Amino acid sequence: MTHHETQLKAAYQRSGLSFLGMSYSQAMSITAIRIALEFAVKASSKGKPAPIQPGLI
Repeated sequence: MTHHETQLKAAYQRSGLSFLGMSYSQAMSITAIRIALEFAVKASSKGKPAPIQPGLI
């Protein structure tokens, strides 16, 4: 699992969609929800340094 996928799952958990009975895979299959989660990840990581990539060290 990549860092981006981890952030997407965290955004999904914060959104409360699981309380409505929607799984992560169902949420990602709906385009509008996927885009909203992508924007939530971008907004939460804005101004923070990039994650460390072990392959480049």
